[in-house]
Amino acid sequence: MKSSCYLSNPPRGLQQWILRCFNIEVGSLPTKFLGVPLINKRLNKRDCQPLIARITSRIHSWTTLFLAFAGRLQLIKSVLQAIFSYWGSHFIKPSSTSLWAEWIKHNVIKTSSFWTICKPRNCSWILKKVLDLRDIARANISYHIGNGQHTSLWFDPWYNNSPICNNPLDPIISHSRLDCSTKVSSILNSTGWSLPSSNYHDMIVWRSNFNTSTPFNLQKRDDISWNGITSKSIKITNLWHSIRHTSPPVPWFSNVWHKLGVPRYSFLHWLIMHGRVNTLSRLKLFGMVTLDTCYFCINGVENAARLFLECPNTQMVFKLITSGRCTSMHTDWSSWRQFLTQANRDIHSIIQILIFQVVTYNIWKERNGRYHSNDIKPPIALARDCTHLIKCRLHSSNWFKSESAKHPNLLVWTENL
Repeated sequence: MKSSCYLSNPPRGLQQWILRCFNIEVGSLPTKFLGVPLINKRLNKRDCQPLIARITSRIHSWTTLFLAFAGRLQLIKSVLQAIFSYWGSHFIKPSSTSLWAEWIKHNVIKTSSFWTICKPRNCSWILKKVLDLRDIARANISYHIGNGQHTSLWFDPWYNNSPICNNPLDPIISHSRLDCSTKVSSILNSTGWSLPSSNYHDMIVWRSNFNTSTPFNLQKRDDISWNGITSKSIKITNLWHSIRHTSPPVPWFSNVWHKLGVPRYSFLHWLIMHGRVNTLSRLKLFGMVTLDTCYFCINGVENAARLFLECPNTQMVFKLITSGRCTSMHTDWSSWRQFLTQANRDIHSIIQILIFQVVTYNIWKERNGRYHSNDIKPPIALARDCTHLIKCRLHSSNWFKSESAKHPNLLVWTENL
């Protein structure tokens, strides 16, 4: 049997009776269950070592693969995060507490304040960015004092959305006869606010300006809201959309990222539409190359419009794919952009976009092969490969199958698969 019994220091007679009744062996901790360590203490670095080793081995095995940006992103989301989530789901954690935030609190901030701490030299990139955003956070958050036990008296921006002190060495702290770690609860009692009675000038000014009707509730915990949204209701999405600069979506957005899209094809299409593909004409502008002749036809300047649509070899690939399939493609860049902007999201338009994306991806791959290793594939071979990829994608789509029942002429895309 694979079963084991783990006992917590029972009497010897009881232990022997349990083992005799169930006919199992006594196990010892730490051990593993479904690949996850079972331990009787706090999870430490040594216990997490198998998880780190598994993730690292996966990454090393992927370095030998030729993966596009979208492919790497997909692997990270589907594999690495899945391993981490599986482990995390087996350990009891407070549902409202972030382990990372707790670690930062106890190992970086310690007895200091989040608002005044200097950026550590050897801290992570994400912590540096979080600390850089403190000014933006101050402008958007509001403190709601309850019993005052979780709000710093001096450094948290709880009064009029600003802190009383910005520096732990501010004289007002020492003159108040309180220390840097003092909470708001120290100046609260059942009758109201009880401010320090120091005669220091800044303290006198603070007492005279303080609004003694500032609300508090000794029966509740302190809370923080972000633009009026309480901490219990706030989501990362709300935070992100409130601080980021937004622009209206480009009119071709939904046609680049469509139902039949493949991430690596759509990503390259997105780069093309933004003019960010490093064709020879673009590299020449940066001074990285001196010649910008098209590698496909050895005639004309290699830019996105020519390489992906207007080059004679590219047009031949499109013609070989669409011939006899009741589909036509645009042959110039301006008409193609106009089509993307105005196209209906029906099956026929989406198939045209899919054809363009599959062909441009393979054209770009072929162009790089010719540029770096002189590997040349004729247009007819490219068209054959692209046709096979298009058919496979369409054949795997339930949406295409349902549309084929309405439009029988679409069945030509599944012939000879």
